[in-house]
Amino acid sequence: MSFRERGIGFEEADRRYAELKRQLDAGSISTEEFDAQRKQLMVQDEKGRWWARGREDGDWYYRGEAGWAKGTPPDYRQPPQTTSPDSTPTGDRNGRIAQTRAATPPLAAREAYERLRKLPWVPILLPLLLLLVLLGGGAYALTRETNENVEVPDLVGASSIEDAQRIAGGDLEVVEGDGVESQEPIGTVVEQDPAAGETDVEGSTISVDVSEGVNLPDVRGETREEAVRILEGAGFEVEEESEESSAENEGSVTEQDPQGGKTAEAGTSVTITVGAGAADTEAKTDIPEPEPVSPEPKPVSPEPKLVSPEPKQTPVPEQIPVPDVVGKNVEEAKQAIQNAGFAFAVATVQGNQPAGTVVSTDPAPGTLLDPASREVIIRQSSGPPPPASNEGTDIKTKGGDEKAKDGAGTGKENN
Repeated sequence: MSFRERGIGFEEADRRYAELKRQLDAGSISTEEFDAQRKQLMVQDEKGRWWARGREDGDWYYRGEAGWAKGTPPDYRQPPQTTSPDSTPTGDRNGRIAQTRAATPPLAAREAYERLRKLPWVPILLPLLLLLVLLGGGAYALTRETNENVEVPDLVGASSIEDAQRIAGGDLEVVEGDGVESQEPIGTVVEQDPAAGETDVEGSTISVDVSEGVNLPDVRGETREEAVRILEGAGFEVEEESEESSAENEGSVTEQDPQGGKTAEAGTSVTITVGAGAADTEAKTDIPEPEPVSPEPKPVSPEPKLVSPEPKQTPVPEQIPVPDVVGKNVEEAKQAIQNAGFAFAVATVQGNQPAGTVVSTDPAPGTLLDPASREVIIRQSSGPPPPASNEGTDIKTKGGDEKAKDGAGTGKENN
């Protein structure tokens, strides 16, 4: 459970802070343990501001927009000053902590000393053991004094974890935290803990959260205007292309690159392909101009010889295999059928496949067919039938045929 869940008050925080300070001065806890437990004593006032006791002076600090600042909590009552063998004025305490810790063996060492003192062979080893304890305490106090407090630098905006570590230098270690959605370039530091301006023990770690970019919307099927509005609103630049399409896709986005549904860096360019409808391939009929009438009589040409015309060969229509679109999404299937030069119609049937999945075509895939001879029927699944429904019945939908122009495919749907 975190300190926010416990919801302690200022008086309880004062009491716990005094106890932690007493343990620190007695050498029963380390500076790191003291600082870790001190951070659990934060209190939130009625205005939503967080307050914490300072590490060295013990004064109250509140978290504002510019960082931590010293202040007095609202309706705060100063705890009564008590004297005890462990209490020492703040100004003198900081100068004598190392001496006190070096001179006072840890509690566990004193208990071990008392147990060993009762053994018959202890008088021989006691001087050596006592010397070791004193040396260990001195080394411990020296180590504690070398860990100085350093100010936490501002790492927000660093281009990478490596850049953040360069800014922090060798006093603090930077570790990567969570990835968050942000308009900043991917990998940029957007948050840090502890915040800039706070103080921490030399060698401590700073956790930084980096940008993962923003979510790229999927605008396929949207109108051109709506797709541009969505993409630009998400922070992307839009480039447009157009291609021939069926009448129903005219003016709508048929493809986008890169595809939507994943994160991308804000400001990158997204290319959308907009359907332009069927191309106008109607041939224009050339009307020959009448020959001018010559006033002079034409000379009589010799009687032509009768030559039997050679029989003309009727060109055989090109036959194209029907594409295999079974198992694909109906939109992809319509595009593939149309790109092959066939007109198409869509029928919906009940099946166990997900709704919109192509279950068969008529003619079957691979059938050689003249694109101008007939249209291809695309049968899509309406989804698994409900338990009590009738199965195997084609569901016809409203719609009309749209004839292909010079081999360009158009489609109709029967629902």
